[in-house]
Amino acid sequence: MENFPKPDPAPQESRLGTRYTRLFATQDHGGRERLVVSSATRQQAVGRLSSALHFNRELGDILNRHLGPVVRGDAGIVAGQELTVVDGLRTVEQLRVEAGTYFLRKIDQLAAIEDVMPLRITEDTQKTPDKYAAPVSSMTSREYAALLCLAKLDGTFDDRMVSSTDQISINARGDMEGQSRFAADTALGIAEPPHQSAQ
Repeated sequence: MENFPKPDPAPQESRLGTRYTRLFATQDHGGRERLVVSSATRQQAVGRLSSALHFNRELGDILNRHLGPVVRGDAGIVAGQELTVVDGLRTVEQLRVEAGTYFLRKIDQLAAIEDVMPLRITEDTQKTPDKYAAPVSSMTSREYAALLCLAKLDGTFDDRMVSSTDQISINARGDMEGQSRFAADTALGIAEPPHQSAQ
């Protein structure tokens, strides 16, 4: 495992409470260690990082603060550091908390814009935690979407495990399926229009 430098204190560190520390905890806390990480899932995460950094400039500053100089402005991730960033997002506690809080704030901002986020995210309803959210007993839809942002960049989200019946789509009633994943993809800057389900 990489030995990451000790980060400078983050500007908003005093605002990061115990809830977010638990919510965005590393995989060693609360059962998240059951998530499978493979070379394939890490490469999927690398593929998302470029778009995510282009759409989320502040994310580069957060990464540099915790991992050292791994992102160079518009040039993106320093060559050869892509997996260091993916692994850091999965294993460095303070980085996860700050990045997770950043994505939650971004989702809050996007939800305030009409017709950008799906209804469940706009209303911020309660979400039943799953394997990505093991450390907490309850959470909001926006908190879950922020966790998915981290999972999609830290190598714990596996595109191959999303079944054809679990795609982001509009069902026959006109409701969106996969609202949390769509919200995460929107915050990351990688969202595609939902598929229309067979009527």
